[in-house]
Amino acid sequence: MTTADNHTFETVILPKAIASVKNHADLNEVQNWVVYPHTIPEVDRIHLQIVGIYRNEDNILPPNYFTIRGEVIYSSRKEQKVIVKIYRHPKFPSKRLLFFRLELTGKIPDHTIKHFYSFSVMLQGQKLIIKDYLDLGLIGVN
Repeated sequence: MTTADNHTFETVILPKAIASVKNHADLNEVQNWVVYPHTIPEVDRIHLQIVGIYRNEDNILPPNYFTIRGEVIYSSRKEQKVIVKIYRHPKFPSKRLLFFRLELTGKIPDHTIKHFYSFSVMLQGQKLIIKDYLDLGLIGVN
């Protein structure tokens, strides 16, 4: 996938999105995609998974904009790094919760590990930069 600012990303279309892409997307036109970004720290790259097409003519989003919601599991103001654990709903009921980790660049308040956050971020190059955030509170422990 190539973004509006001409950066290229390795991208896959998830099975549940294939029909939407085939039936509703003109790949010669600019599209607003619903994607899961995945950071790959070993190679300092981002991988994208397409889950659908964003179709809301009334709410135009800025290029390279993402909303991300998940549990903060690491935060360093000095490194300007936040790692968020994002949980996925499994296709089939299982005992294991599925999740992946996503690295963001920016600062949040100290002592917010295990808090659930909603982030507004911008993709700049290979980095997801925090522009705004909302601490939705401490996650309960079972």
